[in-house]
Amino acid sequence: MRQLSSNWTMVFRIFIPTLWLAFFGTFLISVLLSDKTSVGAVSLTSLKVGLTVFVALFAFIFWKTVFRLKRIDADETFFYITNFFNAVSYPHVDIEKIELSKGIAFTFGTLVLKGSGR
Repeated sequence: MRQLSSNWTMVFRIFIPTLWLAFFGTFLISVLLSDKTSVGAVSLTSLKVGLTVFVALFAFIFWKTVFRLKRIDADETFFYITNFFNAVSYPHVDIEKIELSKGIAFTFGTLVLKGSGR
């Protein structure tokens, strides 16, 4: 079996979003539960709104980018695709083409299926 995706896929897919959302989510909860009126020169209301928007925006960005990453392995007869929670396999005959696109730091690939898939 040959690994087609990077070893960094798990880091980008699982660890970075989990650590980021755990840190900023905990900070957001502590700010939302605080009963102070201000933090330094910033009012607590504007901090609550700003931090909520910040966390929601980055959660949306993670959802639209890194959560779409998949690990792909292949052998002589199948492509094995997993998102680290579910796995599917497609025979080589079901793959129409593989499209590669160059990103800023990485190359991304897309498997185009001949029919419908998961």
